[in-house]
Amino acid sequence: MHEEYTRIQLVKELKKAFYFFPFISRIKSLGRPIVSPMHKLIAAIPEKKRILDIGCGTGALLHLALKYRKARYAYGYDISEKVVDYSLNKLWTKKRCLIEYNKELPELKGFDVVTMTDVIHHIPISHQNIFLKSVADKLDYNGLFIIMDIDPSNLIGCYANYLHDLIISNQWVHHRKPADIIALLTDYGLKVLNVNITRSLWYYHYLIVAKKSL
Repeated sequence: MHEEYTRIQLVKELKKAFYFFPFISRIKSLGRPIVSPMHKLIAAIPEKKRILDIGCGTGALLHLALKYRKARYAYGYDISEKVVDYSLNKLWTKKRCLIEYNKELPELKGFDVVTMTDVIHHIPISHQNIFLKSVADKLDYNGLFIIMDIDPSNLIGCYANYLHDLIISNQWVHHRKPADIIALLTDYGLKVLNVNITRSLWYYHYLIVAKKSL
């Protein structure tokens, strides 16, 4: 995995693509490459693959994958109907990209890459292991699972994220250490290929790339 894109490059691209979004949604989308290492996440996605993004929001990651990684198809779902109303469905045709409202993990068959960014800490702690096992079970053989989230070992970034989600989402979140995620994915039959820790502002994120092999 290597860095091919800069944060500013990604922000400029999202600014062009999301011009029709409401102000708040637009600001949130433009801020993602600043507060998280999306440049490294994009670089970790192989070119010309079918991608599914769990908890995709308005679809910023999917748009960047279509633009820079030449994704063959990009699908995302989110549990918020509101964000899906203002999504990339208005920008890309359904043959290239589709974002839907869904409260359940869909089938992952036929997708080469499944991504999950800043989602696990929003899942209740009692359901996190079950959810990750479902992803591992449904993932196609030779499929990649790329998970990025807040690294709670840095207390300043961890508590800043607690405050952020309390204000923005009215939710008390549940962070998991990268070592816990690595152990779980290994137990569930995935091979961890790469682990990266990156600081963005006062946040530290871990990026884990895992593969399901025969």
